[in-house]
Amino acid sequence: MIFPMKNLFVTATRQGEGKTLISLAIMMSLVRKQRKVSYFKPVGRVSSANNQNGPKIDNDVALLKEVCRLTDDPAHIGPLTISGGFPIEWVTKTGRDEVLSKISRAYQEVSKDKDFVVVEGTGNAATGAAFGLSNASLAKQFNCKVLLVSSGGVGQPIDEILLNKSYFERAGVELVGVIINKVFPHEIDPINSFMKRVLETVNIKMFGVIPYSLDLARPTMRDVMRELHGECLAGEGYLGNRIGKVLLGTGSTRGMLQSFDGNVTLVVTGDREEIVHSALITAFVTRKKGFTLAGVIVAGKIKPSEDAMVPLKKTNLPVVWVEPDCYSVASAIHAMNAKLTPGDAAKLKLAEETVSQNIDIGGIIDALAKGEKA
Repeated sequence: MIFPMKNLFVTATRQGEGKTLISLAIMMSLVRKQRKVSYFKPVGRVSSANNQNGPKIDNDVALLKEVCRLTDDPAHIGPLTISGGFPIEWVTKTGRDEVLSKISRAYQEVSKDKDFVVVEGTGNAATGAAFGLSNASLAKQFNCKVLLVSSGGVGQPIDEILLNKSYFERAGVELVGVIINKVFPHEIDPINSFMKRVLETVNIKMFGVIPYSLDLARPTMRDVMRELHGECLAGEGYLGNRIGKVLLGTGSTRGMLQSFDGNVTLVVTGDREEIVHSALITAFVTRKKGFTLAGVIVAGKIKPSEDAMVPLKKTNLPVVWVEPDCYSVASAIHAMNAKLTPGDAAKLKLAEETVSQNIDIGGIIDALAKGEKA
């Protein structure tokens, strides 16, 4: 007997926990199985890198549409995008009604002739509640069961999971289970034993534990360029290089030579050509053992001279210029939440393999039909 299936609403206990990673892996698995499924992100954030001369598209919408070869209009997949701060106009009754109507119309288009829809939320269960767009209320509206993504650890994630479960249940939405993402090696055993048992006592199923991956967490040169609205000066084909150890080229040339060790991304002002020159010689001429350059970020108002760019262009190094100063760039990289992009085939493959090997996608799909009436 085939039961009608609820949609899947993927959200998290907080921002940056890996919702898109999970959504992508589930979508790719279903697309390969030729299931009629689509992706929907009701509220997203504007990407300055997409459609600069037209409608702004959320990064995740652009990613899922391209990778999963979705035929739906991106304006329907991601009907609302936020640019900047809190959208005060959504708090008024008129503004809220307009927003909800736009989301509903877009969902109707995306869900046509589909077995079900994977809906990606923004933030935790209550995010958006201030203007009537909480993840809980949207999950209820779109007939969803919720898959919650939480990060590693034991005590705090359990508290956050239970808090989110309570909020969803108050809205009449079932939490079908959780996935624990970005788990460090020493946390895996406690999560698989203690945490799993605790969650089972409150009828929460754990569908998988995903190990922390430095390769997935580390941003690329392209991420930095997009985040800081930069410009590629050389090595455009190598912008997918992941950021290495960030080394600020602010000291003396002699002192910097002692710091050339490991896989390094050099952040330097445009007038410190001697440091860039020394790094190139060390990496490509003397070939210091254990030292490689992942890329060069030129920070500040001054661009490097044409003469300085000549040796850089003879390498495969990606070189990006951004306006913020060196310390601001280093701080931004440290805080950056690396996003998956359609052009990074290697990272996408790693992401799918990492998720599919560590979560029970089949169990999640089965749980969507469980308990539904014919």
